[in-house]
Amino acid sequence: CSVTNTDKRGYLVLIGGAEDRKADKVILRKVVALNNAKTVVIIPSASEYPKGLAEDYVRAFKDLGVEKFFTFDIRDKSEADKIEYLEQIMLADLIFFTGGDQFRLVNVFLDTFLFEKIKERFSKGATIAGTSAGAAAASDPILFDGDDKGLRKGTIHHSRGFGLVKNTTIDTHFVNRGRLGRLTQFLCSGLSKKGIGLGEDTAIVIDHDDVFEVIG
Repeated sequence: CSVTNTDKRGYLVLIGGAEDRKADKVILRKVVALNNAKTVVIIPSASEYPKGLAEDYVRAFKDLGVEKFFTFDIRDKSEADKIEYLEQIMLADLIFFTGGDQFRLVNVFLDTFLFEKIKERFSKGATIAGTSAGAAAASDPILFDGDDKGLRKGTIHHSRGFGLVKNTTIDTHFVNRGRLGRLTQFLCSGLSKKGIGLGEDTAIVIDHDDVFEVIG
């Protein structure tokens, strides 16, 4: 896979969903340790239950030594470029996108000044991590729908993604939700050159040389 490259670029961590948030927290521990993150921005915009989900991650990250938290519960694109968000994102060591609906997430953030600031922080060393929908949204194009009909032509939908990963489409909950057919059909369409299926409680950590390590 290929990510926009700079020598100072941070790590990109893509998680297949359902990562451990209460016991050893192997993946979240790694996410924090990559740059010893002390300030985290949690973005639960993909979720229908943003408040409770954000609180879960605050508890998990606090247990791992994170000291300061900002939650961006942005429901609509028109809310994204508030000055408070633009100021807070520049303080982030870690930007974390939760699960939910990747189509909703991308529609809220893409083509906003805030998303440009997120990429700027990434280029200067901040870690970006996403789980489930938050991981799927990192690619471009993204795919959605068709879980149980993945081998039936025309059942898979796609749209623009964040493009943090180039020419590679990410699918999550890969084994648990039987998504091999979904990703296979999408790749056969020729809309994406490569695919990565991420299992639950599993992640890839992509460094600034575009080499990834599997954890979890």
